[in-house]
Amino acid sequence: MGKYTRGLLAVILAVVLVLPAAAFAMLPEANARSSTGMDGPEATKVVDHDTSNHWKFWAGGYDGSKVTTQNVGRIWTDKTVQAIDDGKSDFLTTLSAMSSTSDTTSLVSKPLDIVMVLDASGSMDDSMGGGDSTKRIVALKNAANHFIDTIAEQNKNVKDASKQHQVAIVKFAGKKSDKVGNDTYRDDGNTYNYSQTMLGLTVCKDGGAKSLKNTVNLIEPAGSTRADYGMDLAKGIAGREDAQKIVVFFTDGSPTSSNGFEAEVAKDAINIAKP
Repeated sequence: MGKYTRGLLAVILAVVLVLPAAAFAMLPEANARSSTGMDGPEATKVVDHDTSNHWKFWAGGYDGSKVTTQNVGRIWTDKTVQAIDDGKSDFLTTLSAMSSTSDTTSLVSKPLDIVMVLDASGSMDDSMGGGDSTKRIVALKNAANHFIDTIAEQNKNVKDASKQHQVAIVKFAGKKSDKVGNDTYRDDGNTYNYSQTMLGLTVCKDGGAKSLKNTVNLIEPAGSTRADYGMDLAKGIAGREDAQKIVVFFTDGSPTSSNGFEAEVAKDAINIAKP
């Protein structure tokens, strides 16, 4: 290879080695300055959407307008990045964590075993008096049925069936019978009601409540007013061990085995009612 040829190759090689640096120097961004003073394109600050106040929705339900316990016991966390320009930092990162607890009190009501003792004497066929022509037996049935409806409504809120209130129906008038039903007897050509249990303790709800009301509506006034028999029958109805026993007494007049007030019948009724 001649001297001329070797010299030409050396020039070409020098141009190739210098070209990348020269080409880079010709780029328009090469002499640009960023906001931080560094060479290169101008920097853009990118931050997250601010979610630091989203705890309100976590604690207050979907719209944040009411207190909810749906997240009790859970932990809420949040990371928010904000752009700042204080000459010292570019970004502010906020880390948040929140939890909640709740005290829940459960009220457990004591079940009731209620015995309704209803006057089925002949005087219940009379009017209320004082300008009120409503028969006493009608007023009694209305009051008793309303009472049953009230207990049935309360039972709707008692989920445990064993804790629901029960009701029994006892009627009192003349002679006492140990049979369960709505029986009568004849005496001197007249028909009288037995004092007897008409329906034992029944859960006062749905069909049970309907059965109780139907039983009350079967009563037809006839007989004396043996309040003592009514209380004695009520006392004989065995209830649940964990239930509180209550006797609701409906009557219109004086305790008696015939027509007038009898102190002995009244005294016996009171003594039986004592615990």
